Amino acid sequence: MENELRKIANYIAALRREIAALQANEMHIEKIPAAGHELAAVVTSTEGATNEIMAIAENVLSTDISDPAAYKEFVDKEMMALFETCAFQDLTGQRISRVVKTLEHIEARVSRFATYTGVEDEAGHANDR
Repeated sequence: MENELRKIANYIAALRREIAALQANEMHIEKIPAAGHELAAVVTSTEGATNEIMAIAENVLSTDISDPAAYKEFVDKEMMALFETCAFQDLTGQRISRVVKTLEHIEARVSRFATYTGVEDEAGHANDR
């Protein structure tokens, strides 16, 4: 009986270590809110770029074309603005990469905990990570 109680106590102690290793407070306080802010910034950036691209297109379509040289100069200027506006994609990609890293970090911790505790998914398959 003493041996069984010792095994249970050791299991509980190991389980506590695994729960502590999840660092749920860090995820809740830092990582998840930061990922949310990154996604909000992606939405804002994408919306701003879309509006600017639409405005550029409207400007080009509504510009007087009677003076071909002036029109070409105007279109060239607007196209440069268009290319600059499309640079938002680089920052968007970086932000999304940070969110993906956060999700992978959370997934790895939860997966490790599930493996340690023998938790299986609903289909009955053992956690394979």
